[in-house]
Amino acid sequence: MEQDWVNQKTGVINHYNPKQDLGDQPVRTLHKILKWMFYTSSEEISKEIYDLIVGGGIQVEIEIEVGNEAIFQPGKSLTPFVDSTKQLKIHETFLSYVWCISYSLYILYNEEVSYPTINKNVGYEKYKQSPDEIRKAYEVLSYGISIINKFVEWDKDKLPNPEIYMADNRDYVEQSNIIFTEAMKWILAHEYTHIRDHIDQFKNGTVTNSHIFDFEREADEEATKIILKGTKNRSHRMLAEGGIVVALLCLFYFKKETTARVHPHNEDRLTAALEIIGADEDSYIWGLACTGLQLWSETYSLGINFKKDVSNFKELYYDVVQQIKKTQNTV
Repeated sequence: MEQDWVNQKTGVINHYNPKQDLGDQPVRTLHKILKWMFYTSSEEISKEIYDLIVGGGIQVEIEIEVGNEAIFQPGKSLTPFVDSTKQLKIHETFLSYVWCISYSLYILYNEEVSYPTINKNVGYEKYKQSPDEIRKAYEVLSYGISIINKFVEWDKDKLPNPEIYMADNRDYVEQSNIIFTEAMKWILAHEYTHIRDHIDQFKNGTVTNSHIFDFEREADEEATKIILKGTKNRSHRMLAEGGIVVALLCLFYFKKETTARVHPHNEDRLTAALEIIGADEDSYIWGLACTGLQLWSETYSLGINFKKDVSNFKELYYDVVQQIKKTQNTV
């Protein structure tokens, strides 16, 4: 009976199971699948994690902390981290935030960028835009950004969410779940790389800010390679590429600045991942990246110019990055 929802055509789909779904936020229904998807990213990473667990190099379980709290609080941050016992921890509010960014960027790219572009190229309305879906995507984006600094309960009756939704309007939620899962796999792979390659160096007390900067860059690169290596076919790779881009775009919405004390600049991190992916200039991920940056620019009233007279979204992306560097003085 648990799988009846797979073929459900009408009515409400409700994934919540109080016996196994821990937490207070709708993303709780994805906790278990998220962990499983990361542990099985590829045969190689599964064996590597198993060997580390057996050897005491990593805690057995990813710990998901629960509670209705904002991501950033005075003296406290709920972003993913690894503690001194090599325990990887993530908080459900952070997961909610990533889901909201995944959903809104995916839908707004489709509805406001991809569909109009396709319709223009074919000369007729092949895909009809949905003002209602666009409105809901902006509302989800607004909610996701709001819980960065002040927690507000997710209104499951009004806002799309992964726990409860209508069967006849399921596609965007379930497709966004995939983008979210791939984004979180990248984030977990980044933290996993710190456990595998870097945490022991912290324990010897000789790590400087310069070392940390290099560690972060290495973790980004390794996470991207781990996720891409685990893709099983072209369709899976496309979704994984989108997840990687969304994971890095999540960094931007925390604040208007792209700089960090011991991390590479956000735009450099995103560009590095895109260049490892090596997508063609007409790949959707360039458009997705530009969509994310435009929404970030609008959120913080940065006034970045998203030019219309460009050949493709790859060209636009690099133009936008140069504008970011000039305005942020990160050239």
